Amino acid sequence: MIEGLRIEMTFDELVSRLNARIAEHEQGVVEFEERLLLEAHGTSRQGADGRRTPRREDTPRHMLEHQRDEHAEYAAFLTLVRDHLVPGEIYRLGESDLRFADLTPGGICW
Repeated sequence: MIEGLRIEMTFDELVSRLNARIAEHEQGVVEFEERLLLEAHGTSRQGADGRRTPRREDTPRHMLEHQRDEHAEYAAFLTLVRDHLVPGEIYRLGESDLRFADLTPGGICW
């Protein structure tokens, strides 16, 4: 009898999926950096009527910094995991392994 759900993933597939998640987290860092820069410079935006309106940031700066840092830390963590996989192996992954590697739907909740 088999207990629980396990999937098998080749080294190449696991590396590919980790690379995709790393790229998503790195993009998250870029996006939060852009938001922080806009806020720091008080950049205005053009409204629907064509007039420039002051930029109003609904998210406090410290929260944007925290979210940026979480993305950066998770990208670094997944890079560490990816760089220490054994080439040519097949990995049998359970639910906790998939969560650990940020490969489940939703990933980190922001």
